[in-house]
Amino acid sequence: MKIRYFGHSCFLLSDSRGRTVVYDPFPPTIGYGRLDITAETVLVSHGHFDHNWTEGVRKPCQVIRKPGQHRSHGLDITGIPSFHDKENGELRGRNIIFCLQMDGLTLVHLGDLGHDVPEEVRSADIVFAPAGGTYTLDAMEALAAGKGLGAKIVFPMHFRTADAVFPIAGVSDLSAVPGAVVHNASFLELTRHTMPEQLQFAILRPVGGGIGVRA
Repeated sequence: MKIRYFGHSCFLLSDSRGRTVVYDPFPPTIGYGRLDITAETVLVSHGHFDHNWTEGVRKPCQVIRKPGQHRSHGLDITGIPSFHDKENGELRGRNIIFCLQMDGLTLVHLGDLGHDVPEEVRSADIVFAPAGGTYTLDAMEALAAGKGLGAKIVFPMHFRTADAVFPIAGVSDLSAVPGAVVHNASFLELTRHTMPEQLQFAILRPVGGGIGVRA
């Protein structure tokens, strides 16, 4: 499978059967440019403007923005309710954690999770975890979330870059996390046989460095 990072919390998954899933598309106003993505399924973790710009994904596509059991293009997807803060959503509202399997790997996208991973999320091979702090988990909490789920790779997201200057932790902060690897690429290709033996905190460069965001 191929995992491409567009910036913020937006990733595009493509598996060996040609199925495509995109998480949390963002609007051009946050600094990464205008998305123009082709994907069959769009998963939206919550309604904040920087996570639900489905206009950036070409139609037709199936948009899922509710918790529960879903089926899209042969994929079984589970949306688990959670919160954007440690106060049961009182500060920033609700959030959805999406779990699915592609190419024999279990992937979990935590959205803008603001508290410990719910026990309903049992395990994962790959975790997409917010790591910027302030509004979400911070980098060490993101790493701990991955460890707790038995993951081999944690892709941090929702962090500051030169293109998207949010008041949250940046790449230099994330690179200090144990197991951090800064990849000079916007994507990784993975199979069950190429997963790292030890947990990797894999920091990807947004597509085009925030200049070109077409896929």
